[in-house]
Amino acid sequence: IMRQILFIFVLPLLFSCGASDEEKLENAVELAHIYLSESNCSAAHSALDSLSGVNDKANYIEARAAAYACDADFSEIDFVTSDIEKIAASGNILGGLTLMSTSPMTRSDDVKFGKLQKGIDTILYAGDVQTPTHAAREEVFSGAELRNMNMQAILMVLAQMGKYFYYYGSTGGTGQKGGNGSGAKCLYGGYGYSTYAAGGTVPLPTLNMFVDNSPCEITNWDQTDTVADAADWESAQGHADLTGDTTEVTARMCRGVTLFNSFLDLLVNTTLSVAEELGDIGDLSDQFSTFQTLCETSLTQLSDNGATIDGRICSITDYDLCVELFDKTTEGPKLELQIFFGFVFEALLTDG
Repeated sequence: IMRQILFIFVLPLLFSCGASDEEKLENAVELAHIYLSESNCSAAHSALDSLSGVNDKANYIEARAAAYACDADFSEIDFVTSDIEKIAASGNILGGLTLMSTSPMTRSDDVKFGKLQKGIDTILYAGDVQTPTHAAREEVFSGAELRNMNMQAILMVLAQMGKYFYYYGSTGGTGQKGGNGSGAKCLYGGYGYSTYAAGGTVPLPTLNMFVDNSPCEITNWDQTDTVADAADWESAQGHADLTGDTTEVTARMCRGVTLFNSFLDLLVNTTLSVAEELGDIGDLSDQFSTFQTLCETSLTQLSDNGATIDGRICSITDYDLCVELFDKTTEGPKLELQIFFGFVFEALLTDG
């Protein structure tokens, strides 16, 4: 009844000829939130569709992102009250994300994953920024506006990473890589096929360190080999949808990389008071930063050995640019992506 009463008062204001643009914006956003309170996602979108030229208005951005989250059956309130505490419930950092109620995903083209990504991108590209970073959005929005948008985005990106690692980590809700019984030891299924040009064609050298210190072990690799082949790496089984030298696989890898980097960019640029409100999430900043630094160090080592390396992989947040840069690289397919997955994701999502 209350919704109907508010609707009667708000709708005429929304389309009133005498209303200013600011009034129309406020009325449309208010109406959208009324619909969202009853999980009427399509009606919320329709209310916001009445507006134009408002991508630099924070209240519109937040409402539109919430409408996409609604499409994905994602509730910020439920997520904060029921899921955040599960992050620390697993024995590894990324594994905890896969235990959340929003994480189960059974296919790479999951509809809810796509809808939630639209909500995330609504915030990351708010203000029509060319590069989806906090620094770029800072040129458009006030500190208070960014604080609210960052908070909203952090929650959605966490949920999205939970879905990503649940599926590509083959966790099956166990919080452990390969926990679904698939036998997968890695996320990516093509380690070692990239080469670099230092003294000829040789297996990716930094994986010598990687396999010695990661639960994603390549047990069949004779490290005296000078060329990596399928037989050497067959024990390093990855997820089927992250195996193969295709642009589609690159796109899936880039989605994970840019989610991770975007989360870190959001978190380190969120005031401490907000981070504290998120409980265990605030602690992820230092842990994620450590592995981002390890990614940078590994690329430096390769460069010192003569490889042509693009260091942007360790901090890139632009998904389309990631696919463009790292699909076919100078040193072989997906070299930078292999480094990121090997030293960051495989280490952060363990198999127990």
